[in-house]
Amino acid sequence: MRLVLALVLAALWAQPVHAATAGIPGLERVVGYSTIDSAQTKSARADCPFGKVVIGAGGGLSAVNPHLVLNGIKVSDTLRHVEAGGWEDENGTTANWMAFATAICADPLPGLEKVTVRSPYDSKPVKTLSTGCPDGKEILSVGWEIDSAPSQAWLSWLSVYEGRPAYGIRSRAFMSASEDQTGYDLDWWIHLHLLCAFPPPGLDWVRTGGLPDSTPYKTVEPVCPQGKRVIGVAGTMETDGARSQLGIRQLEVGSSRSAFVTASEDHDGTTDIWQLVGQAACVDT
Repeated sequence: MRLVLALVLAALWAQPVHAATAGIPGLERVVGYSTIDSAQTKSARADCPFGKVVIGAGGGLSAVNPHLVLNGIKVSDTLRHVEAGGWEDENGTTANWMAFATAICADPLPGLEKVTVRSPYDSKPVKTLSTGCPDGKEILSVGWEIDSAPSQAWLSWLSVYEGRPAYGIRSRAFMSASEDQTGYDLDWWIHLHLLCAFPPPGLDWVRTGGLPDSTPYKTVEPVCPQGKRVIGVAGTMETDGARSQLGIRQLEVGSSRSAFVTASEDHDGTTDIWQLVGQAACVDT
């Protein structure tokens, strides 16, 4: 039943938005899907129409299943498509599932570029990254990858802190990923990607937090104010406990004002208190 519900929601979110806006001409939303089966790995791709570029990205896994690990949402270097993918964990599952990728496409924006930073390639169990946009530009959307640790590491933190240009403070994005509770002996690394541009009209990141408790599965929905629409998404799991048993499963950009962030405990669960926080990048319509 949960898988059916997830597929219905994905189908509803997949309706493209063909709406010219004063700030961002040619804005539309494109969703791509993987196959739906019980294969161990899945990858999905969403391509922008000819002449348009990616200005925002999202993606996730359809099934509510603690044995699935989202391992990245990446914008291509050409800014033409978004890829998202996942793995079954080391215990595997016989359930059917799929990955989906979402591209927010538009006519090219002034100053649009992709900025990428990478962690060291080593076997440390927790990895973190932080970076910002070049001077005069702001973060429109964030992407990320967990590389060379198939199903053994989870995204636990992806957040954007807005700048204050009047005070000389630039916006920055932060990422953290952790090995699962069984650990991983080999080297791995993480990549953080920013889509940066001169700020379009009304650019603002809004934040919504869920309840701090030990519920095993959580979703939050940050919503843009009236008169705005969403183009980017980020999410974090705030806890004093072990992040090795918590993972983000979905960072989805909706078709209007909402973003959706989903996370869950692993198959063993935890009694630790944790809170899911979602962020949405909003622009004027």
